[in-house]
This record gives sequence, structure tokens and C-alpha cells, in this order.
Amino acid sequence: RHCRLRSWRQRRRRTPGSPLSRPSLRASWRREPGNAPPYVDDFLLFAATRALALSLRQRVDRLLTNLGLLRHPSKGFWEPTQYGHHLGIDIDTASGYFFAPVEKLQKLARQARHLLQRATRNCRWLPVKELQSFAGQAQYLFLAIPAARFFLRELHSVLGDKWGGRVRLSPQLSRDLQWWTQVPSHANGKNIHRPVESAYIHCDSSGYGWGAVLNGRLEARGFWGIQDEQQHITWKELKAVRLAVLSFLPHLAGRNVLLHEDNQAVCHVLTGLTSRSPEMMNELRRLWYRIGVPRDGPSGPTSLVPSRAAARTRYSRQASLARHCIPDSLPAWLYLRRGAVSATLTLSAVNGFFKDHGAEPVAQGELVAKVRRGLAASQVSLQPSRTRLYLPARILVSSLRLAKDLRTQLTDTWTQAQAELILLFRACLATVLLATFFCRGGAGVECRSGDLLCTPTGGILLYHGTRKGQRGTSTERKLLCELPASAHPDMAKLLQYFDAARTRFSAGKIPDRRWAISVREPTTNWTADTLTAWLQRVLCAVHEQPPDGFAWTSHSLRKGAATAAYSIGTPMQKIKFFGGWARESDVVLDYIDPTVLPCPGAWQLFGWMTPGGPPPNVTRQSATDGISEPQHSLNG
Repeated sequence: RHCRLRSWRQRRRRTPGSPLSRPSLRASWRREPGNAPPYVDDFLLFAATRALALSLRQRVDRLLTNLGLLRHPSKGFWEPTQYGHHLGIDIDTASGYFFAPVEKLQKLARQARHLLQRATRNCRWLPVKELQSFAGQAQYLFLAIPAARFFLRELHSVLGDKWGGRVRLSPQLSRDLQWWTQVPSHANGKNIHRPVESAYIHCDSSGYGWGAVLNGRLEARGFWGIQDEQQHITWKELKAVRLAVLSFLPHLAGRNVLLHEDNQAVCHVLTGLTSRSPEMMNELRRLWYRIGVPRDGPSGPTSLVPSRAAARTRYSRQASLARHCIPDSLPAWLYLRRGAVSATLTLSAVNGFFKDHGAEPVAQGELVAKVRRGLAASQVSLQPSRTRLYLPARILVSSLRLAKDLRTQLTDTWTQAQAELILLFRACLATVLLATFFCRGGAGVECRSGDLLCTPTGGILLYHGTRKGQRGTSTERKLLCELPASAHPDMAKLLQYFDAARTRFSAGKIPDRRWAISVREPTTNWTADTLTAWLQRVLCAVHEQPPDGFAWTSHSLRKGAATAAYSIGTPMQKIKFFGGWARESDVVLDYIDPTVLPCPGAWQLFGWMTPGGPPPNVTRQSATDGISEPQHSLNG
């Protein structure tokens, strides 16, 4: 709106036909060089030059003075600038782009990661209120991120008319939230000015087929299949646009394209990047992902601008345009790219390409069977995989006894000569303690020194640390579970000795990782394989090996702990709580072998979790001395 700075009373006193009546006022606004779009009590003044901006500032100051209003000196931008923040959006008139603030994008990324992690823990169930809050904050950035509506459509479909409770996370919504976790690195920025098109496409569809023309000379056409003929004409028009773009992809790379389309609904879908129709939205996604990863920014956008005869609607996006061509010899092409991993992807790509161009898929039936048979004949498994088995409780008891023996051999001040004993002591202690906490992620290699602590009374506390999939999320520190002092007093003493000795070994500095021996030990590449290596070191020391055809890995600690606790009658809710399984989830049943009988080792490690405690004839000393447990068919 072009604003002529007059007081409201002056405008109101004018009669129709006066110089400031409504028609003449609008005409005078058009002649003003300044532009002042208002929003409630927020105003933003635009001017072509700095001198004009200073002149407008003086007029605004006089107007506020005449109205008896006082401007707050610390609010707003009183000096002319080419980069400002207005109504939550950064405006850069020098480069000609709207931007979303980095702080808001980082906040949205953290919320998206939090939602994905919460869905993982709760069987894909999420609170409606949290999704609504995320949708409101993300929808607001549409002016700077045109793709916001596109990646929020599935969220609105999942929410529906619900205002409370929980909803199930759909696979598409999971993919959209994953996109929001990476918003700070792409898709931020939208053109303020109208882009200049360097190519144009005329596209139309009918009940029998579709056709398109690029720049008035290149043509593309096709006929609808039996299933496509039964679809709505709006869906056909949108698919015709997608097929036209795919047909002209080699000629559209790096260009702004003006699309002439006579269907108003298709122009609305392409402009807003959203549709309530699931079929239309699926077709729009196929167009979106086939063109490439979207990004609007100062790096030279490639845009597809839909247009109608009466009005133009437009949006901008950057496309990574790739060339698509049908190979001259399909079997030879598949042979050159064959591989057990890439065969399925290759065949799917071939089918998708033929479907997009109105042809029947060729990579199916006998062709697929031949390719698979050829791959099976040409590949040999170099190392047959072994079945992962739970770790028996008796091995954990032996590891604890070995850790006690090593403690008597080690001095209070570690030296380089004791390196092998220190590494073995660390492996034994970590193996037993992780099994006691059911090898949950918070106690593993990602555990920090402040997340696993000993109490003055001899208990062990496990706090919320870096969980699986939450490395980039900042969460509040809270207590996850506690191991009572009466459960394993010897284990708490060993942990206290380990902390004191490694602190002295690091010259008074506490290593960041809980299981690091010194601050100089590299821990950035620690994974689950690291725990498996520690477990193998312990197994060699206690002279234990898994049965033929089976393997003991770090995951065997989790399976062994759940199996041992279940064998002695530990309530399932306690097992889920200490193991970090969701209360409504039945995944814990996959970790339990119900055929395993109770044994002294299980009573020693997990007997304190049972309602009545260990029986009188099973003492901790007897288990420590190595009372043999009943043999099982798989543990030898």
C-alpha cells in the first residue's frame, strides 16, 4: 500500500468528492514513492533510496508528534537499513531475498529430532499438542521457506480434526520430519522479486492422453493407461505437468521455467505446494523428488512458474536436474551394474522410468528372476553369518570375579607397565555393569562421566545422557534408574576405584567418557563394536567361547540380562523399566529366551529385583565362588 501520511481525523472529516475522498486518496497513494505495509501496530516503510527513506522517517516523526505518541527509542529500526527483521522474518533487500532466522530454524530442527526420537520410543505414537505446536511454528515461515507447506501437509492429514490425545506417526510424516531436521542447511530463502524465465512450457491433458511443448518447438505426448483414464481430470493435468518436466529434463537444467496451465486447481497446487487430496499430493511428491532436492536461495534458483491466461501464480525452487535415458540394451545395462545391493534399486528405477513415460514396466517377472539367479550364481558368501546368542549369567559372574582379582593386582596409581591389566579390568567392569543395567544406551560407550555415578552409601545412579538417536538434542538431566547399595556393593567399590585411578592417571583431569582410561584416549570412534571387542577380551580371559554357529556380541549382554532376570521371576514391568523398553511395547519379548532355567548367577545379579529377593539357599558368596548353573542346549 502506498501511504500518504495523513492523520486519521483529517481523512475522516473529508466529504465525498473532496481531494482526500476515497478514490482520490487511493490515486494519491499510488503516486507516493514510499511503501508502508501495516500489520496491526507494526509498520514497515520501503523506499528506493536512502535520502527518500530519511525523508519518510521525518514525516513519520512529525505524524507521531502531532498525534501525541512517543516512540520507544529501543524498539524498531529507526536508521535506514537494507537488512532487517520484521514480524519474525529477515528481509534482505540488497540480495532480494526473504530469510528465516537461523535461531528459529535450529529450534525447529531440535523439535523435529525430538518428535522422531519420541516416536521411536513410543511405537510411533506422538501427542497431538506437540505436533500442533510444531506445525504452527513451521507454517509461519512459509514466506521465507516455500517448501514449508509441502512438508507439513502430511502432518495436517495425520492430525485431522483432533485437538488432544495421541496420533500414530505415518511413514510419510517421518520422512517429512526428517527433512525439517536439516532445514538450517538448505531451503532457506525466497525471492522477493519476480524471477526472469528463460524457458516456457505449454501443457494440457484430456481424457485420452497428454501433450506438452517446450519453447514452441520441442514436443512430448503420451496416452493414459487403463487406470489413469479413471482418474479425475485435475489429477491428469498434474501428472501431465510431471511427465512434461521429465521429458524435457535435459533442456531445463539451470533454467527458470514458465508453465502455461489452464487448470486453476493445478496452478493452486503448484503454487502452494500442497493439496488435501492424497492422490494429488502423491503425484506432487513424485514431481518434487524427481526434479531434485528443493532449495530457494541466493545460489541461483531454478524455478517452475505455473501460469494461467487470466492470472499468474509462481514459486521458486532449485532443482538438481539429472539426465534420464533408456539404455540401448537393457540386459547389458543391468549386467554392468549388477550387485546384490544395487539390483533391487536398479530394477525399481527402470520400472519407474517406464511408468513415468506411459509404458509398461519391463523389470518384472522373468527378467527379475533371471537377474537374481545370475547374481546368486556369481556371488559367494565369504563369511557365513552366525546367530547371535544371549550371554549366560555365569560368564558375567566370572567377569565380576576376574575384576576383583585384577583390583588386587593393580596399584592405586596406574603405570604404563600395567596397561594390559588396566584394559582387561576396564573391559570386565564395563561388561558386568552394562549387563546389570540391561546394556541400555545410556550406560554404553556414549555414557559421560557425570551420567553414571556412585552414591556415598554404595549405590549406582544412571542419569539421562546421550541416547540413541538423540546426540544433537539438548535434554534436561534426569535420573533414569538406580542400583541399590544392597544389590552389588562390590561393584560400586570397583567403580569408585576405577574413577579415582583414572583421574590420577590423567593428572587430575576427569575424562569426558565414562569408560575412557585417560583424557588422551581417543573415543570419537567408539561404537557398539567397541563393546564387542571388550567382551571378546573378557571371554578370552575367562576361557569361554560360544557354541559353534553362534556369536556373543555387545547385544548379547542385553539379551542375557533380560533372559536371566525373567528366568528368576522378575516382574516384566521392572525389566522394561531398567532396560528402557516402552511400557506398551512387546519388543522385550524378542530379547527373552523363556526356556532358560534359573541359576545362581542370575540370582546374584538380578535377585534383588524379584518381589521376595533371592532364596535363602542362594547366597552371593556361593555365586561368586563359581557355582555351576544348569546347562542349556545353546550355551554349552
